[in-house]
Amino acid sequence: MPLRVETFDRIEDAARALQGNRNARVIGGGTLLMRGVNTGIHGFDTVIVVRGGQSREVHSDGTRLE
Repeated sequence: MPLRVETFDRIEDAARALQGNRNARVIGGGTLLMRGVNTGIHGFDTVIVVRGGQSREVHSDGTRLE
């Protein structure tokens, strides 16, 4: 199954895209995510990329990303 890659300049736009697609994953570091991409064994259809260093500002409280 082909993967779609969506690239955003702002973390807020990436967060909205992630909320709107339960089958999307954000690449941040990417080790586990890319292993799934490379093997073809994954449960997602979209990879979301944030340009620049804004992904360092993402915080998870266990139920949501900020």
